[in-house]
Amino acid sequence: IVTEDIESLFQLSPATTRLQNVTHLARETERLGKRQQALETWTFVYNKQSEVSARLEALVHKTGLATELGKKEEAFAFFRNSLSLERETQNCKTPLCEENRKRLRQFITSWNQTEKKSPSENLLKAYELFMENNPQDFEMALWGAQAAREVKNQQLAWHFYMISLAPLKKSSGEAPRKQLENALLSLIEVAEALKSDSLMAQ
Repeated sequence: IVTEDIESLFQLSPATTRLQNVTHLARETERLGKRQQALETWTFVYNKQSEVSARLEALVHKTGLATELGKKEEAFAFFRNSLSLERETQNCKTPLCEENRKRLRQFITSWNQTEKKSPSENLLKAYELFMENNPQDFEMALWGAQAAREVKNQQLAWHFYMISLAPLKKSSGEAPRKQLENALLSLIEVAEALKSDSLMAQ
């Protein structure tokens, strides 16, 4: 598949199904492992699509494909743009919107696995950006805090732990209660590391 093929499919398709057909091509190309061609096809979809959730879908796929192709800086740029679009779909509950959110979350957790012992600045920033959109996701806040502590960024770790407290307090069950206790104990350790009496008191 080359760029001309994508353009031909779009032009030769009926006007009512043009984008649908090219989106199907993008999904199938990605499914078959043709990453570079899939990236080009999703880019075409993104440039032609006007619906926010569909544009977000294209960006989310571009993020994953760029990562798999080793284009980390491009992937991070696509991720940032994805979160900007996601803010416009906060109240959207369609299967596509839910899948987009799931993929964005999975992008960070997979990235974290590859940098478990030495998280990069971009990974920490990705956690920050994600939490701005999803402050109720206490698990991501806790994982972000752990990543920050790996690189001795205690201020950021404090920030993530504090974000986790509100949703943890509202959650019921033994597991969230245990996570809340662990978060509070971790906050004490972070305050000690920062040598801050005021944070210790808090």
